[in-house]
Amino acid sequence: MSHWLYNHQWHSAQQGIGDLLLEHELPQQPPKPEKDKVVAFNKVATMYIRYTLVFRKLEECYDQMVHPQKRRLIRHMLDGTIGRILEMKQELFSLELLEYSYFDDLLTDMKLTPADVELPIPRYFLSENAKVLKEREKLLGSILAQMEAQNDTKPEEEVTMTTEEAIQLIQVHERARQGQLRARFMKDIKLQAERDKQSELRGHPKLDKTMAATIIQKMWRGFSQRRAVEAMRAEELVFLGMALPVVKSQRHTAAYLARKTEEKRHGTQEQYEKEYIEALDTVKQRLEETEGPDVKEQMQDQIRQWFIETRDATGKFPDYPDEEEGGSEAIFKKREELKADDNEEGKGKKGKGKKGKDKKEKGKKGKKGKKGKKGDEEEESGFVLAPSNFVPTLNDSSLNYASTWQDRDESVNLLQKHDVELIKDAKRVEIEAEIRKQVDELMREELKNLKLAIEKDKGKGKKGKKGKKGKKGVSYEALSKIAML
Repeated sequence: MSHWLYNHQWHSAQQGIGDLLLEHELPQQPPKPEKDKVVAFNKVATMYIRYTLVFRKLEECYDQMVHPQKRRLIRHMLDGTIGRILEMKQELFSLELLEYSYFDDLLTDMKLTPADVELPIPRYFLSENAKVLKEREKLLGSILAQMEAQNDTKPEEEVTMTTEEAIQLIQVHERARQGQLRARFMKDIKLQAERDKQSELRGHPKLDKTMAATIIQKMWRGFSQRRAVEAMRAEELVFLGMALPVVKSQRHTAAYLARKTEEKRHGTQEQYEKEYIEALDTVKQRLEETEGPDVKEQMQDQIRQWFIETRDATGKFPDYPDEEEGGSEAIFKKREELKADDNEEGKGKKGKGKKGKDKKEKGKKGKKGKKGKKGDEEEESGFVLAPSNFVPTLNDSSLNYASTWQDRDESVNLLQKHDVELIKDAKRVEIEAEIRKQVDELMREELKNLKLAIEKDKGKGKKGKKGKKGKKGVSYEALSKIAML
């Protein structure tokens, strides 16, 4: 299969996950309890089958796709799908109290076979743990060898004999062997002599063409029938699982070429993974050199602007947030929250007329709630799916896929290597966090110097004449110059 086909298969699996989340996992209204166990079982079994189909698609995509960033998202989605399948299996067990569930009718309706619902062992379980398993086997082998060496008993005493006795024993055995061979040879000679005498007495057989053809046909039919029976017996043993199929060395068959392509993809995955890990460091260093100084200067300007706005509003400089509170990041969060509150206040004036209707609706609901207590108790007695621990993982992965990969144009990336722009977006966040810590330290010192400069200026203002500038006359630039001194 090509890169395009695996991408298409991944999109199909994501669409299946999205449908399951909208229909069953994240409904707009809470589901009602189901009293009929058969209906509840069919619902859970249908979800189990659909999750299994999605799992098989994702597992194949993760095993064969070579794009390192896509594989990370697929792995996250795959782990969540496996966890949800296990939860569905537990729900089926609680409904039927059987370790194995039968989906014959559902599979017929969905036009599937039992092989489509089988859960194979994910191939990445074996590939990722291959080194660990080999090391474990070596460790066990060394331990067993040590145990055998300790449990070995002392060897028995060897029987000693002289050289003459050994030669005599070898001669006896050798004469016996030669005598047996001579006896067999003489027996064959006697049998052959008897056959020659009988053939001379009988004479050469006279066969016509019909008899000769009949003998040839008889021999060939017997040979061909015996060969067919042996082939049928071998097929039956393979079918019963008592023998391994005979692998023919045909290097130009489709199955052989497909297997070689899969192995080649595994090698490409390792190569692209190394390139991706190297690109993480190189891209980060490049961004620190090119965009780092601008980001640092922009942060400092924003924080200084906050100093000025706070001083103009309150008459004094603010206290800088500690690292535990988030530093300058907490400052910008508060500013965004204040802007959002101002926007909501502006919208709230328009919506005052709707308050009366809301109060009336609440009153109606309160009256109805008293009458419906018995009905709520009856509804709670049915079957409801237990809350899942893996639905948030599936939802986050689905949103990440929709925002990043669903509409992304990859017509240029024919080899399916890593995307540098995605790395830049992720590393910008890291660089911004690192630079923010440095800026916080610098701005704390600057704020501290500014406050000291104001105190000095106040002391000089008291001693000086009244005609000079007061507190408000001191500009931020002048204070910053005083603080730098």
